[in-house]
Amino acid sequence: MYYAENEFRVYVPNYDSSACLWWTEKVRAVKRTFKVYVKITVCRGAANEAPNWENAIEWIERRHRGAVGYRIYKPSSAPSQFTLDMMVLGGMFEVAVHMQNSPWQRVSALMEEHHRILVAIDSRWVARKDSEVELPKY
Repeated sequence: MYYAENEFRVYVPNYDSSACLWWTEKVRAVKRTFKVYVKITVCRGAANEAPNWENAIEWIERRHRGAVGYRIYKPSSAPSQFTLDMMVLGGMFEVAVHMQNSPWQRVSALMEEHHRILVAIDSRWVARKDSEVELPKY
């Protein structure tokens, strides 16, 4: 980073937070040595890509334990631009952040309840390992 102020876009296709993890580690290392401002904008991959539950929950878990400093959506930022599943996912990040002092097992149980909502909104959110997720009955 050559400047005191920097802006970057990080693309996360299929909700894979590996790039966010890499950026978090680099930014933290630079900030330990230099006084810099870094703005990271996280962007989804293709607009029509299929949801990936395994990647999304890994990202939320990384955010919960502080391994990454970025989330993809903040529900209050621009609700008219987000789909229902994006709003739910944003809420999941918020829950994980607010429960950082709680063990992941407790947070994970709440995430599974949200997962059912995501599957009800879009069946492609079913976990690849567990296609037996029971849909809520309305």
